[in-house]
Amino acid sequence: MNQVIHIGGNKTASTLFQRELFAVHPAISYLGEDCADYKQVKDDIHALVHEDDSFYDEPRMQDIFHRYLRSEKAVMVFSNEDIMTTRHPSVCAARLKKLMPDANVVMVIRNQLTTWPSWYVNHGAYLKLVPSRYWKRYVAFSEWLEYCFRFPNLTPVEAMNYERYFRVFSRFFGAANVHVLLYEDLQANPQEFFARWGAVLGVPARDIESRVVGKRQRPRNSHRRMLFHRWASYVPIVYRPMESLIGSWLDEGRAASIDIPAEWIERIHNYYADGNRRLASALKLNLQAYGYPV
Repeated sequence: MNQVIHIGGNKTASTLFQRELFAVHPAISYLGEDCADYKQVKDDIHALVHEDDSFYDEPRMQDIFHRYLRSEKAVMVFSNEDIMTTRHPSVCAARLKKLMPDANVVMVIRNQLTTWPSWYVNHGAYLKLVPSRYWKRYVAFSEWLEYCFRFPNLTPVEAMNYERYFRVFSRFFGAANVHVLLYEDLQANPQEFFARWGAVLGVPARDIESRVVGKRQRPRNSHRRMLFHRWASYVPIVYRPMESLIGSWLDEGRAASIDIPAEWIERIHNYYADGNRRLASALKLNLQAYGYPV
């Protein structure tokens, strides 16, 4: 059986591929979000990706993976974009090497200068992992970026350090078995994008294209909701009662769009440029054509 590990990255249509391709294609035995028994394996997958060995149940995880690997289908895919947010990618890679020793690894990367606004609109603009009184309070883009770059190992900063993840997974699986695709090709050069996915999966590119083109998962927060959260941050007492009354209206209209604050463009560029140059050199990627920091 062909083995494929899809590690993300974030904001690169991972959910689209998980729901519209991996979970439903007749040739794929799929383990990951939206797989058939995800509720039963969700906590185990979280431990595999994020937790210390004292929380990770290796024998149980082996049983789960073996069940999928024993399928009569042509390829097993394990997909989890949270691998590129874990603080311990080498630990996760070592575990996956035991579970899927012959796997090819797919990493889809995206220009960090477009990823940051997308991540902010969908996640960073609203407080999470905080007491309920502060849940989903609005956070300004500059303020969120300042926090993220102050704590790069706890925030999305290192999740976009693509060369680091290529280096980590190459050490365990071999550089020839780590395939880096460009998210921008999905828009500008889709035939090449689907052909590369198809070659790794062993699935016809036309099958992939027919299942994902024209579909979208997890739409962005709306422009209305962004404006409402910004206003409500000044009068938080009205946030919950008003949202309950006009929530559906807030989600209508055009998707929110925002530019990186001018004072942050150079800082973001400088953080990722060296790694991007090394990755481009190693894999002959024309990242400059899509405006990546290089």
